Amino acid sequence: MEDDNNSPTKTQEEVRSGISSLKVDSDNNKNILNKISKPLFDSIVNEMDFKTFFRFGSSVCKHLRSLFFFSNRWRIMDLSFMNDNTQDKVIYRLCGTLNQYFNNNDFNFIDRKSENNDDNEKQEEEEEDCGVENNQLEGMIFNKDNNKNSDKNDIIRIKKGNKKTRIFHSFYIETLVLDTLYKITSNVFKYINNCVAMSNIENLSINDCLGIKFFNGFFEIPHQRKIVSLSLPAFSSSEPSNYFKKLGSLTSLNLPGTVESIQLYKYLESCPLLTKLVLSYRSKDSLFNPSLLEKLYKCKQITHLTLVNMIIRNDIFISLFMSLTNLQVIKIYNSFQITGGAINTALESMPQLRELSIDFCRNVGNINVHSDTLKVFHSSYTLTCPEISFPNLNNLSIIDWSITKENYFTIFSKFKGQLKFLSMSKTKIDDEILESVLSLIGCGLETLDLGFNQITDKSIDVILNHCKTLCKVYLNNTLITKEKADELYKLKNLYVLKTSNTF
Repeated sequence: MEDDNNSPTKTQEEVRSGISSLKVDSDNNKNILNKISKPLFDSIVNEMDFKTFFRFGSSVCKHLRSLFFFSNRWRIMDLSFMNDNTQDKVIYRLCGTLNQYFNNNDFNFIDRKSENNDDNEKQEEEEEDCGVENNQLEGMIFNKDNNKNSDKNDIIRIKKGNKKTRIFHSFYIETLVLDTLYKITSNVFKYINNCVAMSNIENLSINDCLGIKFFNGFFEIPHQRKIVSLSLPAFSSSEPSNYFKKLGSLTSLNLPGTVESIQLYKYLESCPLLTKLVLSYRSKDSLFNPSLLEKLYKCKQITHLTLVNMIIRNDIFISLFMSLTNLQVIKIYNSFQITGGAINTALESMPQLRELSIDFCRNVGNINVHSDTLKVFHSSYTLTCPEISFPNLNNLSIIDWSITKENYFTIFSKFKGQLKFLSMSKTKIDDEILESVLSLIGCGLETLDLGFNQITDKSIDVILNHCKTLCKVYLNNTLITKEKADELYKLKNLYVLKTSNTF
């Protein structure tokens, strides 16, 4: 199914339109002050990549530049859009610019949440929105010494007279993404460590940064980093032993499948709070030796497990699922070893399981264990499993299943009407089967994917009759004409309709 979120052209055009309306002369400041608020500004800039956002800040009026510094867009800095030739000096210049902003006291972020509903409080907030500047905030105490950061160093409280405490947020980047910047080296950590705005990074992703040979440098700062989430490439050299001692706060870990068994063992040993583990791509041999498996079996705190293109025997899957009984989310992609028996074991062993994704696990079939907790089930490009029994699902993807007159009722009659998302592309259905299915589960649907099926214009009336709450409909590569499909705009909530006819 084509995700409408992956439509950069339209989104970028809308953003450019929004930006063009914001770039005004300072003479028009008074008019702008009455037209744009911080929430609206945040809504616009959240659609930008960081490069566009950063450039935007230097080309706006005084008021909008203030909003630029106030924006929550700074919390996540994703630099993965930069080209493959990006080198260390680019990160160096960026960190220097951020330090300059910081030294100029530009980064004092105010969270304007009213703690009092009286008219005076509201009026004061309106006045602040229109005219307050960072250096006019009375009583603000701001510590620029990043060697003295506390657990709450991004929150500053001030009091004005007898009024209630108000909360101001200073600027610290929480998430830094450097994925696919192949030419940057371990030296970038020196620049990051000297950048005050990056001193409190909690989430770091450096996937496919092949030039980075060591990661320990990220922790070479005076205060203890409290890193929560890491996404790392495969390092050619082993990290020093003291590196693992600095990962005690880690809750999410994303590693390439090519990681050595001993390294993964050390990660598991050093991260007692780890709840999310992602391993991706290993095609030659199995990562899981007996000692590593024994260690993993003891990690009862793990609630999210994702394994992508990993060579793992079916009996190991069964053992994992019997041991990690607190799993809430399982995502297994493109595994030819796993079978329906292992999936049934997971359903039996995990009382809190709410999401199960097994796309492209082509030998999975005969899933027949009942689950009341499961909310999301993605089983595209697996064997058809008509005996599934997940009555409380709200998200179902079964691309490439074979839905027939004989099995449709068995599959769909168990749902309790809570299904919001349904992807049934490539399921070989026709108009008659679709009507039968939607009569069972169509009433609450918000997203419906019917692409690559032999359905005709007749199905439009069926959809209109049974699916009053639809917001998104995908009819790619069906026999439905565009003219007929456009009738779906009668649905008051519909805002995405994708059609194409290539049959």
